[in-house]
Amino acid sequence: MKVYAIQGSDLLPFLKQRLVGDSSFRLYTHILTEPFISFFCSLPLQVKKTSMVFLDENKRGINDYAARKLLECGYRDVFYTPNLHAKVLLTPTFTVIGSANFSSRALTQNFEVILVIEGNYILIGNLVGVVRRIHTYSMRVTLDMVSDSVVDKS
Repeated sequence: MKVYAIQGSDLLPFLKQRLVGDSSFRLYTHILTEPFISFFCSLPLQVKKTSMVFLDENKRGINDYAARKLLECGYRDVFYTPNLHAKVLLTPTFTVIGSANFSSRALTQNFEVILVIEGNYILIGNLVGVVRRIHTYSMRVTLDMVSDSVVDKS
């Protein structure tokens, strides 16, 4: 197992380097804005079809934009979860967990700390068990649920 810390400004470059090789991911985040939306939409269709994105339902004004963009670019599994404050990305080979939302502020304005955990499938499996509870409170998002007039408020 390898564990190391990165800062918020390094999160997107890290994902651009590492996420493209994985077959799927699960993202749990309080807020999702650009440039992360564009990055996730740039991934191959097969990755989008097998990945899951969970957004905080209480941040609908911001997250409606993200949900709409993700659904339009090919994601099937986008969910709203009430009071979701997690910031976790699970993949088959690594986990990202920390204080940073997947937002432009995390890259440019906030002081964030993010841990990357690689290579310990038992630890990653235990984390999946913890976040599985989120799934029971989540509601699948469809295009007709999100407003056409929402804008990115990053």
